[in-house]
Amino acid sequence: MSGALDVLQMKEDDVLKFLAAGTHLGGTNFDFQMEQYIYKRKNDGIYIINLKRTWEKLLLAARPIVATENPADVRVISSRNTGQQTVLKFAAATGATPIAGLSYCRLECPASHWDWSAASTVQVTEWVGATTEWS
Repeated sequence: MSGALDVLQMKEDDVLKFLAAGTHLGGTNFDFQMEQYIYKRKNDGIYIINLKRTWEKLLLAARPIVATENPADVRVISSRNTGQQTVLKFAAATGATPIAGLSYCRLECPASHWDWSAASTVQVTEWVGATTEWS
């Protein structure tokens, strides 16, 4: 995935940050589509997520964001309460445009309210390993 560029290789410090954040801990539910991202299952039923695959998906998700010339053209959206703080922090750190609380916007703001015409479509779900699409 990251090719020969050494700077994109996962380092020990990256692994330690993933572990400290609990990124490696999944839930107890299993879906066949998750199988490629699961490292193993603990005795208590919690699935351990493969951090190498997580790193690869993180790099994949970052590509269209990094390729965008103007950071304000990147719109970060979360309709979940748990994702709203993350959206605001990411937008503050990168200069992206936050749209937190999309459920409110669905009721109050039609999609035509925003100018989506010039932006390429990027969808990265709350968990990077689940879905990554762009067109």
